[in-house]
Amino acid sequence: WKSLVEIGPRPDGEPLNGVTLIQPSEFAARPCFAPRQAVSPEVGEIRFSGGVDWKLVWADDFDRPNLGPRWVNAGGEWSLDNGVLRGKDVAFLAYAEKIAAPLRIEYEARCGGGDLSAFWLSKPTSIDSGLLFGFGANGNTINKLVSSGEQVAQADRPLVQAGKWHHVIAQLLPNQHAQLIIDGELSYDQVVTPGEAKYPGLYAWGSNGEFRKVRIFSK
Repeated sequence: WKSLVEIGPRPDGEPLNGVTLIQPSEFAARPCFAPRQAVSPEVGEIRFSGGVDWKLVWADDFDRPNLGPRWVNAGGEWSLDNGVLRGKDVAFLAYAEKIAAPLRIEYEARCGGGDLSAFWLSKPTSIDSGLLFGFGANGNTINKLVSSGEQVAQADRPLVQAGKWHHVIAQLLPNQHAQLIIDGELSYDQVVTPGEAKYPGLYAWGSNGEFRKVRIFSK
């Protein structure tokens, strides 16, 4: 970006008083020109890394009234309330940029029972265009992994406990293993074919899901 600013008196006005010219070389020493440091959400210890040196892509504590440009509503109704992201009934929310594998989506979630899940889709409006990491799927009876519309793995635990905040890790490792880890317990580990970069995101299905402390990582 380039800008040019000229400051001077109005043609018919009084001369400017109290104006001091500062050379660009002096800007760094002036407090008013010091860049403000954004406060980044805490990431904490990366557990169950699968041997990957994960790099943070985006961290969100939803401490604002609106979603903002980093998220795209791919279906349903989403809202923010005091640091909690809420998806009503069936709702899909995508991160705004595609990310290539390996990928890790980490978050906390709760509801009365039902999907509190993650996805990695070429088209966030099409559930057949990538991976679905289902937590509490099929009416909170199983956890499942769906690849291009086909279920390729399932597990019967851990499932969603009503009202409890669960810690969820959905990750795709460099060795093509897709894992779902709930509250420190490995639910499933399945080999898949990743393919091209896709949009990571979250979804709630058949429940009013709540999410917080969302972290997206890549390598």
